[in-house]
Amino acid sequence: MRRCATVLSMCPHNIQAGAQPALIAQAFPARLRYSGASIGLQIPAIFAGGIAPLVCTYLVQVTGTIYSIGFYLAFTAVLSLIGTVLLKNLSATGEETEEMIIGSDMEQPKLVKN
Repeated sequence: MRRCATVLSMCPHNIQAGAQPALIAQAFPARLRYSGASIGLQIPAIFAGGIAPLVCTYLVQVTGTIYSIGFYLAFTAVLSLIGTVLLKNLSATGEETEEMIIGSDMEQPKLVKN
């Protein structure tokens, strides 16, 4: 029974894990992609992964039921969905995007032909 539950739980996880790199790549322009992806993945991992066991333990202690953990997970899933919907695609290389990211007063790099 455990193997069946593990296999079934991996299907939604793999769907999410397969789409996540493309979503992260579109969230940042090319010149900021590695830094933005790293910060965007590591900082939330500290807060969500580090605090989640404490929050779940507290919820079970206060409510007396493990169903509160399910409500906590559903709440964080809704927050993640809202964040994903509000995420802008900054991978385009239009002038408007470049000015928004770099700033109009910065000197643009020049290409040198050999």
